Amino acid sequence: MVGILPIVVFAIYLAIYVSLPYIALKRGGRGVAEYLVAKGTLGKIPAIFTLIATYVSVYGFIGYAAAVYTAGYDWLLVDLTYNWFILVPMTVLLGFRVWKLAKIHNLITPGDFIALRTGSDIARLIYAILVFWAASFYIGIQFIALSGTASALTGISYHVFLVVFAIVAVVAIFIGGLRGVAYTDTFNGILFLSVLAIFIGFLISRWGSLNISEALRNPIFQRTLPTQYFVTAYLIAIAWPVLVPHLWIRYHAIERRDTITTSILSYALVWAVLYCIMPYILVMTFAAWWATPPKVTVPEEYVARFFSELIGPATATTAFLGILGAGISTADSIIQTCVATLYRDILETIVKPIAKWPEKKRELLARSMTIVVILFAMMAAYAPALPIIRIGVLFIWPLYSILAITVILALFWRRVNKYGFIAGLLVGSISQLLLQFVIWPTWPHNPWYLWEGALPTIIAGIATVIVSLITPPPPKDIIEKFYRE
Repeated sequence: MVGILPIVVFAIYLAIYVSLPYIALKRGGRGVAEYLVAKGTLGKIPAIFTLIATYVSVYGFIGYAAAVYTAGYDWLLVDLTYNWFILVPMTVLLGFRVWKLAKIHNLITPGDFIALRTGSDIARLIYAILVFWAASFYIGIQFIALSGTASALTGISYHVFLVVFAIVAVVAIFIGGLRGVAYTDTFNGILFLSVLAIFIGFLISRWGSLNISEALRNPIFQRTLPTQYFVTAYLIAIAWPVLVPHLWIRYHAIERRDTITTSILSYALVWAVLYCIMPYILVMTFAAWWATPPKVTVPEEYVARFFSELIGPATATTAFLGILGAGISTADSIIQTCVATLYRDILETIVKPIAKWPEKKRELLARSMTIVVILFAMMAAYAPALPIIRIGVLFIWPLYSILAITVILALFWRRVNKYGFIAGLLVGSISQLLLQFVIWPTWPHNPWYLWEGALPTIIAGIATVIVSLITPPPPKDIIEKFYRE
């Protein structure tokens, strides 16, 4: 038993959390554009926090440390340099361009960008379906980390917390939309940073009692991946984090250009802490604290288990509310993007009469998509060890790279047409499935130890170029409209 204090604190937290979307609703008003992208008027502070919450998942603190502890620290080497030398420059290159296009053409979703650039609803629909597929599993990852951590701290069933977090997400997003998510991101971000400082303090206070030098001899601190894996991950997975849809849509919601600059520097620092420094410190302490890894339901429980043993269950549970809040923010950000994608890019594209419905009716339909998205995500998180779930998780990041390479080509090369764009999406995603789960089902899914998404991303880019060149160029009016300043 963890006592009554964590329950009381959690209840207070939920009360504040649910009230913020209501405040956002009152402040922003009603309407589909307000619900999906805050009418492009999101202020600086909530915009910065929602970009950070969207880009930097709490999975970096909870799940990433667990991944390094169980699979080795190679990816820390990737993220440490990838963040500053590739991610930040690519965000500067692409972020401002995406924001400007959204303002010029009143874009709401990434699907709007696809339709504007290609002039094709088919291209938009295929892109949206692939985004929805990947994002549903991405939300599932967040729910797994949240529920696994809460279960490890309290002893209450993983699935009970899965339902609780799903209900909280439905209420918050249904009421507040993107503006509400941004407000809760601000609240959770401040709370998370405060709790992170507390945890660092606890670690420092106990650091002298840990045999870190012995822990560093653990095999998990030995590099195991070959150089070509790192190189191909750097060069081919360059842009997908920048163009990941749940981040992209936030560029559409930001009111001022200078907000992007501040956000880039902010999440670069937070990324370095959460995906590089903290996981490395935590894994060192795990190796020193436990002679052998304790038995857990899911690896995401390790961080919660460690702090529960370090400072006691009641204190750890109370403090971890800030960590869980940050996880809820990331999940909500992705869910809100899925809602926008499902409503605007899939439903409105397939059922054309929806666009002629009264505004209030369309808004209600958009809000109700929250429930549908949550149900898909819960299926992904309900039994995280099932093969289909592992397939989905393994497919997420390579698929985002496939989506990104086709978008980048369309963004900067005028010769890309709807046929090339569609070919790139289909050939790339089908290649990913075949290479990863049929031809070379054993990791890293190729005989050369390249990054698992390298080959299908290259294939997607080649298909986009070749098909665009052998088919008629895009209509002149589409190109002129898209590239006008």
